[in-house]
Amino acid sequence: MRNKVKAEHHRVTRLSAQQQSYQVDTPHNPGTTGHGDYTHGVNLLQRTCTCKKWKLYKIPCSHVIAVCIKYRHDAEQYIDPCYSVDALFRSYAPVFPVLKDRLSWPDPKET
Repeated sequence: MRNKVKAEHHRVTRLSAQQQSYQVDTPHNPGTTGHGDYTHGVNLLQRTCTCKKWKLYKIPCSHVIAVCIKYRHDAEQYIDPCYSVDALFRSYAPVFPVLKDRLSWPDPKET
């Protein structure tokens, strides 16, 4: 949600429709953490943004969302599958063993 609000103030320029690459300019805003006034490159085909947040967090950064808003792409399609409900259920599918009583744990000094 925060990325969408930030994205509304970004200016997007298409560099190549075929390669789906864009330039995103952020306005100067001293009230934010990054303070803006930056230019970032977004490539939807390669799923990259020069800010590196998309790769780090695996969800679209405000620059990607700005591109999606302007060119009517669904930004949700660019969220990594690790955030899907299916992935959540799979992470809890294995049976977790019951831990033994703390008194039966080995003494770390003896191992």
